[in-house]
Amino acid sequence: MNYSIKDLERISGIKAHTLRIWEKRYSLLTPLRSDSNIRFYGDNDLIKLLNINTLIKGGWKISHIGKLTNEELGFEVERLFNQVNQDTVDCTPYINALVVAMLDMNEREFEKIFSTVTTRFGIKETMMRVINPFLQQVGLMWTVWKVHPGHEHFASNMIRRKLFGAIDQLIPLPPKPNKYLLYLPEGEHHEIGLLFANYWLRSEGFDTIYLGQNVPFNAIQQVVEKNKPSSLLTFFIVNTEKEQVKSYLKLLSENFPTQTIYVSGSQYIFADLEIPSNINILTSPETLERIMQQ
Repeated sequence: MNYSIKDLERISGIKAHTLRIWEKRYSLLTPLRSDSNIRFYGDNDLIKLLNINTLIKGGWKISHIGKLTNEELGFEVERLFNQVNQDTVDCTPYINALVVAMLDMNEREFEKIFSTVTTRFGIKETMMRVINPFLQQVGLMWTVWKVHPGHEHFASNMIRRKLFGAIDQLIPLPPKPNKYLLYLPEGEHHEIGLLFANYWLRSEGFDTIYLGQNVPFNAIQQVVEKNKPSSLLTFFIVNTEKEQVKSYLKLLSENFPTQTIYVSGSQYIFADLEIPSNINILTSPETLERIMQQ
């Protein structure tokens, strides 16, 4: 991949002006030039910049970082990575390490990072403090067309696999009265949020029926009629057309008047929409936690 300095700014959060100073003073990055003499950077520059950013977040000064060889830089990032503790608010080392593993499509490294974080924080905290910001970072990189579908599929499938494994390992608890039906509407395939909700609900003792992605509406009707869940939970990720979302919410409300319906997704989708009374918008994972405590 080729990156402009503005791309590096958007992805790393470090100002282009600062990057130019670092480049001139410490030779931290090595831009190339296109046939039309436009400067650009490669994946190695981005990976190095993410590692530099990790050390800066860890308290290093750029003047000290500028003296490190690439090998020393990697060693110090690894050392800092292993020092992060549960009370640390800034999980940048983990997030950047996952981005680097994704760009390299390094399954072993991705596995190692995920396992390290979940061992320290548990699945719930890992998803909220590391994986969700990581996915937001990947989304930002999509906006500047600096990840290709292979990157996104690689990372998503790794996370999905981990969530399925975590769900399988849950110890059954005495069931609570509410039963949740979880699914994604037709055309929706990004199920990490839904899988996480399934894990969280089941870890708290709630029964769930998990249908997964791209489920036709008539299938939802059949399952509700037969299994009588008390609640439905779904997400809008790809479908962001307000009128289509409005129509679908109305369809849900009219067909399942006795169920409580929870919907999540990009919040601007729901802005200015008239939401039926039996539909609740989940604005964050913490909202789901409050619901479970009711």
